[in-house]
Amino acid sequence: MAQNTAVGWTISGRQPIDGADDQAICLPSLTAEETPKWHQQLISLLQRFWELEDVPPAYRVSPLERHCEELFAAHTLENTGRFTVQLPLKQDAATTLGTSEASARASLTSLHRRMERNLEFAKAYCDFMEAYERLGHMRRMTSSETAAAAVLANYIPHHGIWQQSDAGAKLRVVFDASRPTSNGASLNDVLCRGLKLQRDIWVVLLRWRTYKVAFCSDIRMMFRQIKVNELDIDWQRILWSPNSRESARHFQLLTVTYGTACAPYLSLRTLQQM
Repeated sequence: MAQNTAVGWTISGRQPIDGADDQAICLPSLTAEETPKWHQQLISLLQRFWELEDVPPAYRVSPLERHCEELFAAHTLENTGRFTVQLPLKQDAATTLGTSEASARASLTSLHRRMERNLEFAKAYCDFMEAYERLGHMRRMTSSETAAAAVLANYIPHHGIWQQSDAGAKLRVVFDASRPTSNGASLNDVLCRGLKLQRDIWVVLLRWRTYKVAFCSDIRMMFRQIKVNELDIDWQRILWSPNSRESARHFQLLTVTYGTACAPYLSLRTLQQM
């Protein structure tokens, strides 16, 4: 049968074999002795063609990506299964980033107004922040710590959004590390994103078709399972109080924070390390 395809005309079908009483035999079922010599030569030529034309894969790593890998290899610690990582800050981070406390205070004021208008939202937000502190994922700072002028600090604004799911609406607190500081630069601007370690969607789809049964699982609080080095937690400060009548308190986020540019890299790289 001849077919005009996207790559030109192709011919397919059964091939009569000499000495087989003109019986049509399908080529894939032939043994090596029965396969015509020209067929073996064709296979050999095709193999040589693909070997010659094959382009070796090129893995290009940028200087910033290499910097991330070097930091991870040199400063990642593991203690009883819990990993501690260093934030992959760019070398000029301290001089590039502006001040951010005023912006964080304005964001908290706006959050308080929303909480006063929506009591359900206010309760869900307070519950989230209480759990965050109770689980040890953030730490309340003392007045002497916040007054220390020698410490370089960055404050991350935060707000809440409702996410709809089969179980109903669920509050998600967003830490906005892309909010510009006083000079227009944000925390994400001075963080390296790291290598792209997520699988491409086409790879996931092909793997999904490989087996009859597939299991899908999730790691609970994946980012927050990984601690951040104590030397870097002042880059992840926040302001929080449950209402406008209480003064804002200073907190340090102690784990990898979603909303930061490096969070996907740090979490997936830690999985690889495990």
